Amino acid sequence: MQEQCAACHGPEKQKGKLQLIPLAKAFPADRRDRWSIIPGDPEASTVIQRVTLPPDHYDIMPPKGDVLTGEQVDLLRRWISEGAPHAGATASVPSEARAAEPSPVSSPQARIDIDPADLEAGLQAIRGRGGVIAPRHVGSSWYELTVSFARPPWTDGDLALLEPLRPVLWSLDLGNSGVTDAGMPLVAGCSQLRELKLDRTRVGSRGVESCAGLVHLETLNLHSTAVNDAALPSIRDLPALQAVYLWDTGVSKQAAEGLRTNRPGLHVECGVTAVEFESGSDRG
Repeated sequence: MQEQCAACHGPEKQKGKLQLIPLAKAFPADRRDRWSIIPGDPEASTVIQRVTLPPDHYDIMPPKGDVLTGEQVDLLRRWISEGAPHAGATASVPSEARAAEPSPVSSPQARIDIDPADLEAGLQAIRGRGGVIAPRHVGSSWYELTVSFARPPWTDGDLALLEPLRPVLWSLDLGNSGVTDAGMPLVAGCSQLRELKLDRTRVGSRGVESCAGLVHLETLNLHSTAVNDAALPSIRDLPALQAVYLWDTGVSKQAAEGLRTNRPGLHVECGVTAVEFESGSDRG
């Protein structure tokens, strides 16, 4: 962690307002909703999700230099599985982590109502169209799908491929695709989704409104889209939502502050200002 994370998330610099070094800073007692390391649950930890992305993915961490080796990732997973012990940790950390776990409404058991042959055919169809899909972890019945690297980019017509997998999709990354508002009803049919990334797509406020039925959704990424203030009532009413990313959209600062007021505990990320960017918050 010191070697790979300190430059961007240490005492001197905290990209994305995230500090990981010293390790005690990764577990602020008053901001459990923003923990990127969940003691005892590596697969729910954002740190693991980010370091295991494909090397050329926009969100890979670290963003510059060598990616983590397989041995380093395994070590990180084991450390988290064992409760993420560190200097300054107390016996209460695991219980705090449990308090940060999603409520029952957002974490029902996976309901597998898919014939195995249909499931396999659906997986192969998605992979044949350039999608990267895999179980969340070994033995998991939930699947994570990203189409960010598919060429040509996915369009609304490709979303029909989601149909066989709707009951088991946990995470869907449509970032940098050609998906529009017209395709969002098909996305909304994936009613078990916990994570949805629509960044750098042509989706706007009308498309977000189509997602009102995603009652288990915990994370929604809308950065660099045409979304504006009209989408915020729909975002506010998503019952399990824990974080929404709205930078480089048409959402006004006033409306974003209103969303924070109306949904205490919801992390509303609007990115850095131009002044902050020019002062040295370059990516890396």
